Amino acid sequence: MMENRPDPSIWPEYKAELRRGYFNADGALKSDFVQRYSEAVARSFLVGSRHITNTQLRNFYNHVRTASSVFALTDRGPMAETTLINKINKLDAIVSYNKGRDNINIPDEFVDFVRCNLEACRSAKDVISGFIPHFETVVGYFKYAEQTGRGRR
Repeated sequence: MMENRPDPSIWPEYKAELRRGYFNADGALKSDFVQRYSEAVARSFLVGSRHITNTQLRNFYNHVRTASSVFALTDRGPMAETTLINKINKLDAIVSYNKGRDNINIPDEFVDFVRCNLEACRSAKDVISGFIPHFETVVGYFKYAEQTGRGRR
């Protein structure tokens, strides 16, 4: 279960694991991306007196889900996959815009989370079976941590 404080030491390990990819040798999503890393990442968004809100986080997550839904409704092929990756990559601009508006509620950790995960999304499988389930569990753990006050210093 979630600990009381975020573990900043998880970030180097987390980033290294993302560079290796979301999936194990059998092609299944690595369990750390739906448990350990998701918990630690979610807690890191709550550090300090001001932090991203659950609504903001859900809106960013919904951008990713919408892009994948559109992909699911289109004919598959190289063009569809490229379009999906491009739509997902727009998340960086959306987050940067929100952060650039002097929005102190968008923590640097969230910007880092988005950018590291977008770099890991090199295929439709990475997005649909890797990033989306990972992001979904981050949202879930975030809501829990926010409601219980865990993760704050």
